[in-house]
Amino acid sequence: MMASAGNSAYPTRRLPGVGGILAGGKLRFFRFPLPCARAIIMKAGTVVPYFEVKMKKLKKTKPLYHSPAKEIRRNRRLFAAACVGGLVAAVLIIFGYASITRWMIERNARQLASEEETTRVAGLRTAGRTRRIQFVPKMCEMLRSDPSEKVRREAAAALARTRFKGAVPALVYALGDQADSVARDAMLALRTLAGHDLDWPEVIDWWEKHKHEYSGFPRYA
Repeated sequence: MMASAGNSAYPTRRLPGVGGILAGGKLRFFRFPLPCARAIIMKAGTVVPYFEVKMKKLKKTKPLYHSPAKEIRRNRRLFAAACVGGLVAAVLIIFGYASITRWMIERNARQLASEEETTRVAGLRTAGRTRRIQFVPKMCEMLRSDPSEKVRREAAAALARTRFKGAVPALVYALGDQADSVARDAMLALRTLAGHDLDWPEVIDWWEKHKHEYSGFPRYA
């Protein structure tokens, strides 16, 4: 009585395919009906028991892929790559920290300069309202040399409020200021002083005597 392929009377077991063993890849199992317990398969022309093939396959899971020389070269390359990566990371960290530190210093400097500028402007406004002559030299100095355009403009306005003739030289000097707004405010201050007991030709006479100290004639005279 013949047994069908789907319902075999012989005991079956899963065995690796010869192609899968030769390729060294993932084993593909198939049913191979044999009445004996030990199945013999062919591999590279050699008769090898099934369990021996299985043991050899397990041993091949951790093979020595490189010779010692190749392994040394590989380790050297890995070490060099790690060193280069570490150096690049260190440089990036240093430059990033330096950039953040510089930005924070500049921001603090801007805030401090803004606070100092506000303080100087407030002081000039107060001094201009008091009209005290002892403040005029400091106002003239700030009008000439203060780096802030806002402070120079406020100094010109404060000098105009004092109505003091001694402020004329500083205001004439401010007519040649690089900032047009400072020059205009200085011109307005001179006109204000000219309207309060100050002869306008007196300003021109002063300029004629001291014009060699400046680069050119006042732009708004």
